[in-house]
Amino acid sequence: MVTLVFGLGAGFLLYRSWRWLTRRTHRRVNYGLLVAAVAGAISLVWLAGAFAFGRAELLHAQQQGSAPAEAFARADVAVLQAHADESLTLIDNTGDDSYQKDFIAQQKLLGPGPGTLLAAVQASAGSASVTADAQAWYRAHAALRALDGQAATAFNRLSADLSDGINAHQAAFASDARGGRDAFTGLAVGMIVASLIMVAGCAWGLNRRLAEYR
Repeated sequence: MVTLVFGLGAGFLLYRSWRWLTRRTHRRVNYGLLVAAVAGAISLVWLAGAFAFGRAELLHAQQQGSAPAEAFARADVAVLQAHADESLTLIDNTGDDSYQKDFIAQQKLLGPGPGTLLAAVQASAGSASVTADAQAWYRAHAALRALDGQAATAFNRLSADLSDGINAHQAAFASDARGGRDAFTGLAVGMIVASLIMVAGCAWGLNRRLAEYR
């Protein structure tokens, strides 16, 4: 933004210089200043385009990459916690039902349902298989002692879905972020070259007009 403001300021100064020379010399066309103006216009268009494209790519990276990956990661943490409670329920011989209560708490946090972690996953990534696998896991857990193997299988499917979602959206974020970064490739060199052309053009145009009055 600062660079754009600086460029517009330089363009305004160039315009004022052109007007001043036109009034003093009564000639509308100054080829040196014309070259400087064209170089300045090209550099500003390039700069604005690079910023617009880069910003769009980074926003897309956030929407399609980091935000869904975060939703998957939060759901994955809840699933791992619930699975730990499930495992502890199996080996607990004290008769205390605290691990099962913790599992139910994580199940409510995970969802599905409005305001749950799986709802956030669906909203950001549209993944229906995660919800289906979660519900299959819950059904298996309801008969945990009799269906321990099925519960483990259902958990593994759900965990794999969440891991795949995290990896896929992290890859999408990295790809879009690289696209946003690449939009600025060569921009610094281009701005330097355009600035040198503008300076040379201004110097040439002013020198030609001033030479007429020597």
